[in-house]
Amino acid sequence: MGRLDEMLTQSQISDFTRGAPPAPPLPARRGPVHGEPACRGLVYGGPTCGGQEYGFPARRSGRRGGRGRRPAFTLVELLVALTITVVIGAAVASMLFTTARATETRTDVRRAVVHSQQLDARLRAKVLSAGAFLGTDATHLLLWLRDDNDNQLVNLGELGLLEFDTGTKQLRFYAAVWPAGWSQAQIATANVTYSTGTNYLQQALAARGAAYFPQQVWSRQVGALSITLDKADPLLARLATLRMTMAVGDLAEPLIVAAALRAPQTVGGS
Repeated sequence: MGRLDEMLTQSQISDFTRGAPPAPPLPARRGPVHGEPACRGLVYGGPTCGGQEYGFPARRSGRRGGRGRRPAFTLVELLVALTITVVIGAAVASMLFTTARATETRTDVRRAVVHSQQLDARLRAKVLSAGAFLGTDATHLLLWLRDDNDNQLVNLGELGLLEFDTGTKQLRFYAAVWPAGWSQAQIATANVTYSTGTNYLQQALAARGAAYFPQQVWSRQVGALSITLDKADPLLARLATLRMTMAVGDLAEPLIVAAALRAPQTVGGS
């Protein structure tokens, strides 16, 4: 009986030959032994194969021609991945650029506000403490700062000239400063007294460049300036309005300074 002799006892063979129902077989062995048919595609510990309990079906690779090999990327997949990377990179770059521009704009706004406040304070202080307006044009405003000699006549040492340079965008202020080593005679010679009716603005413009009439740069960020007095005759005016555009970075911030003479004085006693 071949294999059957190995699997049945003698008593089972006798019962089987006499027509009795065969006894249950012995427990199945785990795995094939020598001479048993091999069950392909099964691992031990699963379903039966040929009456024996051998195992579950073995897992096969999804790629033909090799076990455990991962499939490579195709050209289309690489192009799609590259496109996604470029889109994400462009979005991140745009976000960073927008953030940087917003930060720069906020910085320019703060600088413009601070500079405008400083310039406003300087202009108001000079006008409020001045005695009279002596002349004006498109880019200049001449102030009679004080009457040091109490003679109601204008001297060079009493002038204050505000000038806007359209080329350099500088706002400058000129006032007499006598050198420390000068004697009173030298100061008296340089401190010219102007008669009533003199073109004071013309005299002040001529004094620019002299060592005793130096300039102070108040601002380098004025884009435009217009000067308006409340009277056509500067000697009768009491209010000055200065309209400026502060250029800070890419920002153009308007600034309006309106100041009146606190203690006006009359030139020549008239």
